[in-house]
Amino acid sequence: MRVVRNIILFLITLYVAFVAFMPKEQLYFYLEKELNKNGIVIYNERFKETPLSLVVSNGVVSYQGVDVARFSKLEAKIYLLFNQVELENVELLDLAKKALDVELEKLKASYIISKPFLVTIDAKGSFGTAKGYIDLKKKILHIDIVDVQNIIALKKFLRKGEKGWYYEQKF
Repeated sequence: MRVVRNIILFLITLYVAFVAFMPKEQLYFYLEKELNKNGIVIYNERFKETPLSLVVSNGVVSYQGVDVARFSKLEAKIYLLFNQVELENVELLDLAKKALDVELEKLKASYIISKPFLVTIDAKGSFGTAKGYIDLKKKILHIDIVDVQNIIALKKFLRKGEKGWYYEQKF
């Protein structure tokens, strides 16, 4: 019994050490490199790496040379078995703001290894509260507006269903 306890303790210690010393900033740069292939560039950001997360602040997102959005904070919690990215205070810029006048206070995307093809999404903004998912296997993005506040700017993208307003897109 003591051997089993020591093995379990060793595995837990190994896992915690792996998560704490993982090069989180390098993972972020790899993601930036992959986004760059699609014309998306994130610049002007500042980094703060902690043992359990990576905090990126004051970033500007550019799509094909046009500044689209600015965010105040992005926090990535990478635990391998459970990963979460939280984005705060996203402000659309210039052309994007003219096309879609929406404020996004918080966006949280979570991934758990037991459901490898599902990313859950929670968002809060000027439109209200939204919950949704990305199904990577079926390639579907589905977002339900749970608490509707002001969806005038989004109405042209939304559909009305039995449970309320929703957005669904295949990619």
